[in-house]
Amino acid sequence: MTPKLLTAVRDDTPTRVVRVVSERALVYAHGAQPMLDLPAHVRAGSALARTARWLIIVQDDTQSLGRYDLESGRLTALALPAGHNGARQFGEARGNKKHKRDFESAVFLPDLMGGTMLAFGSGSTPARRTVLVAQGLDSAPSIRECDATPLYEAFARAQGFCTSELNVEGVAHVGDSLWFFQRSNGQALGSETPRDAVCEVPLAQVLGALDGDPREILPVNVRQIVLGELDGVRLGITDAWSDDRGRVYFLAAAEDSPDAYHDGEIKGSALGCIEPDERVWWVALTDRSTGELLPIKAEGLVGTGPGAKTFSMVTDPDDPAIACTLYELVLEGEN
Repeated sequence: MTPKLLTAVRDDTPTRVVRVVSERALVYAHGAQPMLDLPAHVRAGSALARTARWLIIVQDDTQSLGRYDLESGRLTALALPAGHNGARQFGEARGNKKHKRDFESAVFLPDLMGGTMLAFGSGSTPARRTVLVAQGLDSAPSIRECDATPLYEAFARAQGFCTSELNVEGVAHVGDSLWFFQRSNGQALGSETPRDAVCEVPLAQVLGALDGDPREILPVNVRQIVLGELDGVRLGITDAWSDDRGRVYFLAAAEDSPDAYHDGEIKGSALGCIEPDERVWWVALTDRSTGELLPIKAEGLVGTGPGAKTFSMVTDPDDPAIACTLYELVLEGEN
C-alpha cells in the first residue's frame, strides 16, 4: 500500500511566531569527570525528556544523561554504561565514532513502572539499534540497554517509511502507540525519493520487543512528510513531542549532509506541528531583532507547560569542544 503523503506549509503569518525566551550553555556544575570519561559540558544534545524533577538531556555521542534541576537550574551528569573499550565519549577525533550508540530520540512514560524514559538509537548502523531504558530518574535511577534489532528491522520493512538510510530521530507518545520519525537525510534507496516519514507502533509491542518477546512488530499508518527547504537545503525532522490534544510538534533541521553518518553545514531549523486532521505546518527559527535564520541545529524538544505553548529545546553544535545550548521557546498564536 502506498503511504499517504503529507505536504507541510511554511507558516509566515505574523499571528504564529516562535519567540526565544532564554538560552544557556549546558555546562556541568561539577566540571569534567576524567575517571568516568565524561566532559565538562553536554556535547551533542539530541533529545529531551521531562520528569517531575529533571529536564533530561540525551546525547548522541556521549554515554551520559544531562540532568537539569527544574528548581535550582543546576546541571549534573548521570553516567550511563560505558561503551566500546570502556569509553563514554565517541567521535572522529577519537577514532571510535562507529561504536557510539547514537541515541537520537526519547520519550518519558510517567505511568510505566513509576516513570520510565526510553531513548532510541538512530538505527543507522548495527551499533545504533539499542534502546536505553531508564527508571527511577527522580529517586534511585535504574538503567539498562536493550538490543532492539527486531524493532529496527520492522522499520526497514515498513513500506514507505525508510526511503533512504535508516535514521530514526524522533519519537512521540500518542494514545496507545509510539510515533517514530524517520529523518531521510541519508543516501536514497535505489530510485526512491528520500522523504521524512512517520509510523506508529503499539506501545505494548515496543515494550515486548525490549523484553525479548519474539512476536512480530508491525508498524502501521506510515505517512511520508514533505517539509520543503530552508536556504536551499531540505529540512529533516530531528525530534518530536505530543501534547494532550492530539497535536504532535516537531523540530526540523536544514543540514547539508551527504548521508546519515556524516555531519554537514547547518542552514537553520524550524518548529512545526502535525495537527489531528493531519495538516502540517512549520515556522522557521529566526533572530527576532534581525529576522535572519538562527544558524542552529535544533535536536531535542519537549513541552513545558499548559496554556501558551512553551517548549524546551536543545541544540547540537556538531563540535565536541562546544557546549550545547538549552533554549526556552514560546509559540505565540496557538489555541
